[in-house]
Amino acid sequence: MPYWMRVFCRKPDAPTPGEVLEALSTSKLPAQLHPDADIDPEHPDWQQLALALDGDDSTLLVDRNCLRRESLAKEEVAAFLQRLGRVPRSKARDAIIGHLRDTKQVFCLQVPTDSIDPTGWAVAHAVMRFLVASCDGIVHADGEGFYRGNDLVLELA
Repeated sequence: MPYWMRVFCRKPDAPTPGEVLEALSTSKLPAQLHPDADIDPEHPDWQQLALALDGDDSTLLVDRNCLRRESLAKEEVAAFLQRLGRVPRSKARDAIIGHLRDTKQVFCLQVPTDSIDPTGWAVAHAVMRFLVASCDGIVHADGEGFYRGNDLVLELA
């Protein structure tokens, strides 16, 4: 069963798959495009990035969804806004709501928990941090809540 992490981003442009791989290489983390992936590493308008993780047979999937009139990202943002509407009002909740209302794209990381090793987790977290920094993002981790950096700012299981 996969574990989901989402990066809600206020910038509409995304780094290319090659830039994601370069960031991992700079961090000395082993990952490469999955051999079956049919993607141009320099194309800025990608929808899915499949990363083969060294040391195990796992694949980290990163889906990119842009907000459009009819889109999965729009549905996800609306669902989270609805859930947050039931959370007691606080500065953190209001800041997350503001960020979600300004979201232009959502990256969903599907982490294969049944086959990933600690290095694979490090790769997943590095991809997430890179997307946060590159696209003015905030993270939601399933079963946990919203994070800024390493800090859980709003619990939302």
